[in-house]
Amino acid sequence: MPQALPLPLREQIVQLRQQGRTHAQVAAALQIKPRSVRQIWARYRHRGAAGLPPDYPRCGHPGSRFPAALRAAALALKRQHRRWGAGFIRVQLADQFPQEPLPGVRTLQTWLSQAGLQPVRAQRPPVPRDRAQAVHEVWEMDAKERMRLLDGSGTSTLTVTDEASGALLATEVFPPVSLDPGRGGQSPGGAAGGV
Repeated sequence: MPQALPLPLREQIVQLRQQGRTHAQVAAALQIKPRSVRQIWARYRHRGAAGLPPDYPRCGHPGSRFPAALRAAALALKRQHRRWGAGFIRVQLADQFPQEPLPGVRTLQTWLSQAGLQPVRAQRPPVPRDRAQAVHEVWEMDAKERMRLLDGSGTSTLTVTDEASGALLATEVFPPVSLDPGRGGQSPGGAAGGV
């Protein structure tokens, strides 16, 4: 959201408009957007000088839309059950507060985080990796197994890609294999399918 124009600038907009300058001329002279000039001038015409100061008290969220008891219950549940996540806590709150509208999972996560109850996700340390700089310096192989085709049969593929250019160098499609559990990777004919 853009920053509100300061009161002296707003007063200057009104003075220039009262002198007969157009919105575009005022905007060019003060190096602001014409839309801002129109908005300030409209506020002044509707509310007078009282409409010029920014409406800072109206900015932001006035507070939680949910009862304090609901928030306290959510935090208490998390303190009692450290391994419970926001989604499960929301289910528990539905049982405790059947008539109340419930906050979303994201709101619950925010509450838990603000209370210091949301564990910080472990992040892997960055691993420096040098990507290939020249074509054919490094090839990448990728196998995709047990893919279902449109006719319902299964297949597997192996692709080889050049890391530097991203070019697909080769693709090998293997005979259909059964996707039924318990068949041990055997083809429909009974022979072992394999890569």
